[in-house]
Amino acid sequence: MVHRDEHLRRLRSLLRRDRIAAILGVRRVTKQDPFATPATREAIGGINPRFASRNRERLRRAKAEYQSWLAWYYDALERFNQRGREAVFPSGIWKMRAFHKVNCASEPP
Repeated sequence: MVHRDEHLRRLRSLLRRDRIAAILGVRRVTKQDPFATPATREAIGGINPRFASRNRERLRRAKAEYQSWLAWYYDALERFNQRGREAVFPSGIWKMRAFHKVNCASEPP
């Protein structure tokens, strides 16, 4: 079994390697003022976390796949609203399938 301090030491080394802000740990977190606000604000207009990647090709592909999925979803939704149950929705829409019993594709687009 790995001791907690050893685990934290490994985690901190991974965070340094990946250039991620360090973790505080239990003692430092509990000493923080719960009503304090951050000194800096989050940047507006950055990369949408849904597509965060440093690999531009992977980012481009992910955006294209998502746009394709959205086009399929909205097309199916329009057909569903106009003509009823024959519309086939893309996979990944649990709520529509559970509550409205729509048809879903078995594989992602």
